[in-house]
Amino acid sequence: MIPRGGSLLAAAILAFCILGAPSPARAHGTTAIVSPDHGQTWPWAELRDYSWTLSHGDRLTLVLTYSNQDLASHDDPPRDEDFWFTFPALRFDPASGNFLYAAKGRSIVVAHRANGFIKTTDLASNTLAVVIRKNGALQAAIAINPGPHPAHRSLVEINHPGALTLQSLLGDTIEFH
Repeated sequence: MIPRGGSLLAAAILAFCILGAPSPARAHGTTAIVSPDHGQTWPWAELRDYSWTLSHGDRLTLVLTYSNQDLASHDDPPRDEDFWFTFPALRFDPASGNFLYAAKGRSIVVAHRANGFIKTTDLASNTLAVVIRKNGALQAAIAINPGPHPAHRSLVEINHPGALTLQSLLGDTIEFH
């Protein structure tokens, strides 16, 4: 479960990542890979959980679970909704278990899928997932080189961002694949 007030924390973390102190990563700019998928949940829903998975055999997919649990009633019983955001611009290399993004003639590791008994997928340390939710409308992106961010946070959600867009937040290069 994502704690209440997480959207304020998310906005603060994202502002620090995007606008924070200069770093070698920021000097090269942030690249945002935007999922072509969109979702629509309740405007008051709470982000309960998220996970990364492999879908369609080779696509990195972010699965977000939103819930109306806190505002459920007799007329509107509690329920969870899952939303899947694929990132087809990334290539999966089964030999290494890495999801790669090709940029300027080189491949950047964006995520890694462990090949053990339990197959887990995690973002690389130089990446940050960003979810923008405005009136329940969902959009997701992966920021490569977003600048310094807490190592224990791999996803931030910005709720009711006003005029903010993924492009205004994440910068220099946007890939819509």
